[in-house]
Amino acid sequence: MKVPSPKTILLIVHDVVVVCLSFYLALSMRHEQLVPPPLQDTSNLIKTFSLIVVIQFVSFASMGLYKAIIRFSSIPDLVRIIKGTLVAVPFSFFGLFFFNRLEGIHRSSFFLDWIFLIIGLSASRLAYRLYKDNAANNKRQLNHDLNQRVLIVGAGVAGEKLLREFQTNQDIHFHIIGFVDDNPRKIGKSIRGTPIYGPISSLRELIKEYKIKTVLLTMPSATGEQVKTIISQCLEVNAQLKILPKLSDIIGGKITYSKLRNVEPGDLLGRKAHDLDVHNMSKLLHNKTILVTGAGGSIGSELCKQISHFEPRLLVLFEMTELFLYELETTLRVEMPSVRIQPVIGDIRNLNKLKEVFATYRPEIVFHAAAYKHVPLMEHNPLEAIKTNVLGTYNLASTASEFGADKFVCISTDKAINPTNVMGSSKRIAELICQNFQQHSDTKFITVRFGNVLGSSGSVIPIFKKQIEKGGPIEVTHPDMKRYFMSIPEATQLVIQAGALGEGGEIMVLDMGQPMKIVDLATEMITLAGMVPGKDIEIKFTGLRPGEKLFEELFHEGDTIKETNHPLVKIATTLPPQENFDQLLKYLITLPEKVSADVIRDAIKSIVPEYKYESPAIETEERPH
Repeated sequence: MKVPSPKTILLIVHDVVVVCLSFYLALSMRHEQLVPPPLQDTSNLIKTFSLIVVIQFVSFASMGLYKAIIRFSSIPDLVRIIKGTLVAVPFSFFGLFFFNRLEGIHRSSFFLDWIFLIIGLSASRLAYRLYKDNAANNKRQLNHDLNQRVLIVGAGVAGEKLLREFQTNQDIHFHIIGFVDDNPRKIGKSIRGTPIYGPISSLRELIKEYKIKTVLLTMPSATGEQVKTIISQCLEVNAQLKILPKLSDIIGGKITYSKLRNVEPGDLLGRKAHDLDVHNMSKLLHNKTILVTGAGGSIGSELCKQISHFEPRLLVLFEMTELFLYELETTLRVEMPSVRIQPVIGDIRNLNKLKEVFATYRPEIVFHAAAYKHVPLMEHNPLEAIKTNVLGTYNLASTASEFGADKFVCISTDKAINPTNVMGSSKRIAELICQNFQQHSDTKFITVRFGNVLGSSGSVIPIFKKQIEKGGPIEVTHPDMKRYFMSIPEATQLVIQAGALGEGGEIMVLDMGQPMKIVDLATEMITLAGMVPGKDIEIKFTGLRPGEKLFEELFHEGDTIKETNHPLVKIATTLPPQENFDQLLKYLITLPEKVSADVIRDAIKSIVPEYKYESPAIETEERPH
């Protein structure tokens, strides 16, 4: 038996006093006497109170009153007190009834006893918490200097949860001066004693007035323009800004101080959040064996994390790079310890390996994220693009079909539309492979097409960050180049959503919003780094690289676009593969190693007639990004 701590013993003694005092007050009020008749006999008094104390203490303990930490008493603790007293008082009634038939004790005294017990037990606990909170706040204010004076932008649920953590955690050295909000119904009021100022347009003046050094943005639904306005106000007065990510991007959804981070370019997109059909997503993934190819990549690893929330029976991580696979496995075992995972090193170009994996684990759902995605590199290595993006997809699709997988979700790209490069055209062929298999397979093949994701390996943002760290210049290929962007968590969530919606044969297209100029992205990243574009960091235009276009498309000109049950997922009804597709595909994937690039491009064009290309010149020196 565990020995109670000194604090618990002190609490028990306190509650015994409350029990005795409550019952005494109940009898005194009911009999309207300072010493009521039932207590005038000393022997009877001792026996009565001893019985009451034992019965009520056992009732309180059984309801868990002594498991809670009094320092953090809250509503759940009040509920436990009410439950405990609802058990204790009736048992006290029956205990005294069997002891002395309630001689001289009015039955209504027990109702008064119940009221006094609730007041006495809860008020003392609340008073102790208020005392400790006030002492902690006073200590924190004495220790805080000007560098720790903070404003929270957003007087909502997220802001209130952070404030609560700041007020109870003495290890967080922030002095919260107040909230800032645009809601006129909130301005002038307070949360947990902390005032609410506003509107947000006055943030600059508030920072100056209260000598604020840190601003915390806790508005997960803030638009890109709102974030830009807040950033500009903070930069003007040299205040640091930290932001709370979208709730959907926080694994587990728990809001804590540790989730706050510096503002990133993705926060400037300000894409409107949409609810997901979690029920259908759960039907797709829960208690299923899931295989993810390219599991260690940017998209693949996030897919694995999102899938893990739905508690699959087994998650097979298929990846050819040992380091990526090791890092993903380590992360998942820490963040998702209850999920059963199976790391597999393998290459989708190896058909025998794929058959071995499918025979061993029998995956029901396949997410195909493995691909070469770097446009200029694939222009100079076209056969490698064909081997991975085309042959690899064919191998995986045929194996999934052979072993009876329920669904096959292939991740595609906007570069597959009217491609001008090998990478984009190879992904278009991958789309056609899925459509072709759908015609003679029980497996449901679904393709999901979207644009760039912010922060993925090899993408523009990590490159720009490195260039800024080196002092510039940032190298942009063309002042008019535009791209679609979305965050990695949003993209992967919508991939799963599309997989749940698809019935087989569809090309699902994610709504990417409005395209963004790359030069604007570069400018904003320089600004986020606290520097001035063109002054501190130069932006240099280097010209289009082989295979690049100024802008990308999400649909072919003749596509029919259909809505789905989710506003950010559309269906593109495209032309089916050619009648001789199998013959043309076989010729392409069996080309010899030493074939010329032009022969490869001609073979691609026979399958993707809209493919337009110019043979890139052979370069003898390194080109900029």
